[in-house]
Amino acid sequence: MTIIRNIALGIVLLFSLYSCDKRNDDLWNLEKDQIRNYLLSLGITDFTEDESAGYFYYFTDLDSISGGRPNVNSTIEVHYDGKIFNDGIFYQTTPGQTERILLSSTIIGWQLGLQNFFIGSSGVLIIPSRLAYGKDGLYDDYGNEIIPPNSILVFEINLVEVHPHF
Repeated sequence: MTIIRNIALGIVLLFSLYSCDKRNDDLWNLEKDQIRNYLLSLGITDFTEDESAGYFYYFTDLDSISGGRPNVNSTIEVHYDGKIFNDGIFYQTTPGQTERILLSSTIIGWQLGLQNFFIGSSGVLIIPSRLAYGKDGLYDDYGNEIIPPNSILVFEINLVEVHPHF
């Protein structure tokens, strides 16, 4: 009897894991379609999609390029606006100032996407929720929601400087 019960529990567990993965894949595909449609609705066709990771980016200014690109171990100086897809801004750097950030300490979407930016370039990085804050969202120290769960994030970024670490 315990063998049958253990087999039944195993089947239920496997089905639960499969359905969670299926829901996650469905959400990921839906978000990627939403991002593609959004870009095309704006007439933006020169975007790049990293199909395996799922993030998108396009450049708005390549005229000011003055150097190379960061790697995940770099400290970067950026000016940026962070927006929730189809919603408002949740963060802006102070006008005329940059933020100095260790790239490896950021969300996965930044770690992957910023490695495509050049020093001096400006662009837009659009990140599906699974490469951002996922199903948990982001809350401040007081429990106030900053970024809702499953939010696609849009960042307008100017990569000002890169400080490599070895």
